[in-house]
Amino acid sequence: MNNPKKVNYMCLDHIKEYNKNLNYYANMTAEEIESEIKADTIWRKPTWPFRGDMRNFQSAQDFFGVFEGRPGPIEEGGRKEIWPSEVAGAAKVLGVSLPVEMNHLKKIYKQAVKEYHPDLHHGKKRSGRKVKKINIAYKILSNFIKDAQ
Repeated sequence: MNNPKKVNYMCLDHIKEYNKNLNYYANMTAEEIESEIKADTIWRKPTWPFRGDMRNFQSAQDFFGVFEGRPGPIEEGGRKEIWPSEVAGAAKVLGVSLPVEMNHLKKIYKQAVKEYHPDLHHGKKRSGRKVKKINIAYKILSNFIKDAQ
């Protein structure tokens, strides 16, 4: 039954018994199972992030001369990374520049929470709202960093 090229004909009762005992994930670790689930959600097709070098149109052929003489992204002052607006907004709230490493993000987050914590400002609503924004921004950035790894 382990040879996929060999066809096994079974009656309905044996098919039901075989399916009950079948466990595809039996010998896999939790990480391998997560990887399988993630691959299945994108139909096992290759994917790329929407940022970075994917938007480099310098190498495209300009058959009609439309872009001749126009400066490209590298000529204008280096590569420009494109970040999702939610991530860029979260970085702005925390005052960090992208890309940022997780350990640096944690350090900035702890400093910001200590600075704006409502207990230090005697329960002012403004500082409470600021801490909520900081928490949300940290969550967005930390999830983005984890997903990128």
